[in-house]
Amino acid sequence: MPDFQGNYGKGDILEITKEHVALLLLVDTSGSMYGSKIKQVNDGINNMIRELANDENAQNVVEISVVEFNSDVNVVSDFKAACQCQPVTLNATGGTNMGEGILTAIDNLKARVRTYGTKGTPVRKPWIFMLTDGYPNSICRLDEAKTKLNEEMQKRDGKGDFLFWCIGTPDADFDLLKELATPGCCGKIDDSSLYTLFDWIAKSMITISSAKATDTQATVSQPPFMQIPI
Repeated sequence: MPDFQGNYGKGDILEITKEHVALLLLVDTSGSMYGSKIKQVNDGINNMIRELANDENAQNVVEISVVEFNSDVNVVSDFKAACQCQPVTLNATGGTNMGEGILTAIDNLKARVRTYGTKGTPVRKPWIFMLTDGYPNSICRLDEAKTKLNEEMQKRDGKGDFLFWCIGTPDADFDLLKELATPGCCGKIDDSSLYTLFDWIAKSMITISSAKATDTQATVSQPPFMQIPI
């Protein structure tokens, strides 16, 4: 796993004095995602990046990181402002190392938040957005990930330091996803609708980045699977 006390999370921050929001996409790229599902994910992420990069409010303050988990875990892209992000090409192969993926995502996100703090950059509550289509490997540090998530969700008087979304296709383990997700942030999406998920994320980030600093309850539009106040 990368050393998040080292280089990760310390990249340049654009528009330091403006309120930032960190978005980490945690994507299951196991073999069962092969074919149309992984194509939709790639197309969806890259369209999301374009939408955010073209929005005058979001382009410099929405920062995106992509982490994939299959048999291994890989930080595909560390945090960068939307206008600096490059297209991604994810490939589906191997198992479902979900626990390790969650732990890596949390470390990556917390490293970026620490960097905001050292720069004096104001932030909105970050998002980790996990997408999966199946069940985790039997040995993948899942219990450790559950414990870590529970600790993080107890912070800030039980409101948590970040939102942890768990979105699954119909074959996912929804009992597990409900256990992992921030309350109200677990949803189901059809295999054929994955592209629309990332369009909704883009529009949500645009809404959040456009909200006034005093607007702590900016509400995103109706998503394909639920609605939640941010």
